[in-house]
Amino acid sequence: MAMEGTFFNGLIEKGAFCLKVRKVMRLVSFTFVGGERTLKPESIVYVQTEGHRNIFNVIEEGKRQRYRLYSKLDEVEKILVPYGFVRCHRSCLVNIRYVKKVSNYLMELTTGEILTIPRARFGDVRDAFYKK
Repeated sequence: MAMEGTFFNGLIEKGAFCLKVRKVMRLVSFTFVGGERTLKPESIVYVQTEGHRNIFNVIEEGKRQRYRLYSKLDEVEKILVPYGFVRCHRSCLVNIRYVKKVSNYLMELTTGEILTIPRARFGDVRDAFYKK
């Protein structure tokens, strides 16, 4: 279903100096409807359950994309929580980097979308938002 990985980038040359740069980028791979895809966790805005599918809302190269995955949201959560995701609803997992504001059981995203937060999860979501 999912796989995690890293990769590096090469050399920077400036004048007589050559500096080897190791840029570690975390990646996650999922087998979506239509094939396997590797994503940067920071490109995933949120994952929302619709029926028996999880819809990944992603920003790639400035464009909004949606990918469908047949899996339990609990399984996706285990993979994405280490990358700054928080469960804001039983059917929604949000990348805290895209949260602009949390108040009155609502979450406003930098994309302009507004998601509801149930009372039972509000404290956890608010705490995650202020820790970011």
